[in-house]
Amino acid sequence: MSKANQPGLSRNARNWEAETEEPRSTLVTAPADLPPFEEDMNFEEWLLTAKFNLPLYPRCQRIPLILQALQNDLFVAAVGAGITHDADVDQCCDTLAQLIIDREEGTLARDFFQRFQKADEADEEYARNLQLLTLVQLSQL
Repeated sequence: MSKANQPGLSRNARNWEAETEEPRSTLVTAPADLPPFEEDMNFEEWLLTAKFNLPLYPRCQRIPLILQALQNDLFVAAVGAGITHDADVDQCCDTLAQLIIDREEGTLARDFFQRFQKADEADEEYARNLQLLTLVQLSQL
């Protein structure tokens, strides 16, 4: 006697038990795109997340997914640095990390050298503000 026909079970219980004995299909969802890398994000954290999710994708899609998540100027720099669709993922990530470092160093230098003393700013305050600017920028590298 099947569970669905057992006496003493309500109709709902029999229906539920009968339904649970039937094979069920498993839903498989496609992985979401990698989150876009934004200017104010920590690159190392973004890269860690991206590399964690990459095994969910076929090998031929991994580099394009990484490149697609980049800002346009970083994408152009990555392609200019020789990253192609068939590049090794680790090589791609190393190249991107170096491009980010170069960009941040350039930003630091520009911000530092273009920071002029304001007319009403004392010399000590100007020096302290330059030091703070340097510390903030270096902590982000």
